[in-house]
Amino acid sequence: MSGREQGDVMSQAGAILDAVARAADRIHAACSVAEALPDVLAILGPAAGVSRVYVFEHVAHVRDDARIRQRFEWCAPGVEPQIDNPDLQDADLVAMGYGRWVRELTAGRAIVGDVADFPEEERPILEAQSIRSVLVQPIFAGKYWWGFIGFDACDDVRAWHPVEIDSLRVAAQVCGLALALESRDAFARHAYKMEALGRMASGVAHDVNNLLAIMQANVDLLRRGEVDVGERLFELNHAIDQASRLSRELLAFGRPADARAPLTEPLEALRNVEGLLRRVAGRAVRLELDAEGEIAPVRIAPSQLEQIALNLVTNARDAMSDGGVILLLVRTLDASEASALGDELPAGRYTLLSVRDSGHGIPVELHDRVFEPFFTTKESGQGTGLGLATIYGAVSAAGGAVRLTSAAGEGTEVRIYLPVA
Repeated sequence: MSGREQGDVMSQAGAILDAVARAADRIHAACSVAEALPDVLAILGPAAGVSRVYVFEHVAHVRDDARIRQRFEWCAPGVEPQIDNPDLQDADLVAMGYGRWVRELTAGRAIVGDVADFPEEERPILEAQSIRSVLVQPIFAGKYWWGFIGFDACDDVRAWHPVEIDSLRVAAQVCGLALALESRDAFARHAYKMEALGRMASGVAHDVNNLLAIMQANVDLLRRGEVDVGERLFELNHAIDQASRLSRELLAFGRPADARAPLTEPLEALRNVEGLLRRVAGRAVRLELDAEGEIAPVRIAPSQLEQIALNLVTNARDAMSDGGVILLLVRTLDASEASALGDELPAGRYTLLSVRDSGHGIPVELHDRVFEPFFTTKESGQGTGLGLATIYGAVSAAGGAVRLTSAAGEGTEVRIYLPVA
């Protein structure tokens, strides 16, 4: 290879690595890997100088099942898209004659070369898509084969230099790492919610038993016919109202997240689950809700706001082993008023949810780590973490900000700022 050709290759590889860095930034800024991937492919395609870039997901996520599904695609102008090709949805690679691909990809090796040099059984489908050269890199999310990312050259035969192959392997690894972290974070969120639900279960059962006891006692008295019927019916109706309220709280907490970010009244959402928050806080902790003035609505799913409050109250309770006070403060204010609290925000109006406890606090040297997905100040076996990474993601997706004030022995305050809708 001449010096000029070598320079061209290195320049191309540099452009690819720069694109990989920008793709990683896009993934980091997105709410999910799936949301980011169309932009990621649009960044990688032009940088790699190819006709088409696509991502296939391994449907079953087990080695003995070779079914795949095309999920994302970018095409250069004039190149026919294949995203709607029915032959590429839930397709069995082995049955299609791509057993070699499965062996290589699951072993972590790339498929690369000119289609004309591929085994005969592999060529028809590729040639039908006008592919002349191809590079396919496996994507691993953790230890399992998640799928692959492919780069097609349709206009001409493409010679792939090892530096380019390695650079695009990095792109696949970035996607795989993001998918693995996303999966672990989803598992942690579920475990955290189950932990909170388990702790709240005893309080709910206690309330239900109390209501059932009231109902049973009044039914017994009515059956004997020795009491004022109107008074007993009043007691029964009151107990039924309490049971209905408890059911509404549980249903409100269990609502699925709405990806369309509906208009939400923060105070109403918190009132819906106030009883559950008090049960999570426990009897040794006094929970106070302070809301003054008009509280403006925000764009976030009610269930997400409720989950944020639950996580913060759970953390606050865990920080006060001997009991204490948790203050939930809700306000609508300007960015200039937030600066008085030491929080610099873009100009505008925000609804603030602040959760403050009187617990042991978080040392200043740990503040930079509290938003990491699996960081915790709890002892081993004492929970799944602080859950602040989940909170940070939900608030950021809503265009808001999270701020923390804490010091060892001085309690902790977490402030959630959500833009007024």
